[in-house]
Amino acid sequence: MMNENLSICAYDNIVMAPEIKAIMPDVLIKYLIELILSESWQKCSKQLLILETEELNGHDIQNIYHIGVEANLRDTRKIFGVKPINCMLEILNSHGNYQMQLCKTI
Repeated sequence: MMNENLSICAYDNIVMAPEIKAIMPDVLIKYLIELILSESWQKCSKQLLILETEELNGHDIQNIYHIGVEANLRDTRKIFGVKPINCMLEILNSHGNYQMQLCKTI
């Protein structure tokens, strides 16, 4: 059952906790949603996105560690051009309906 405090985002089948929008730029949210909905990840009932800041040549970049918990999927991405944040997101998939929650800020 979906939490009443979650808001619907741009995608009809994704419900997102409001605190995510408060700490994350829209462009990063859209990118993460594309990752979550990509074909190989749609089979996962639970995904984790761990976002960490890394310094590269004097500039902060966003590392994204994407984990499909029960499917044993793992992927790493580096994003440039957005203000990086440190947090962990949990994404639950129930029959193609997704709920994205902020687990913790790091």
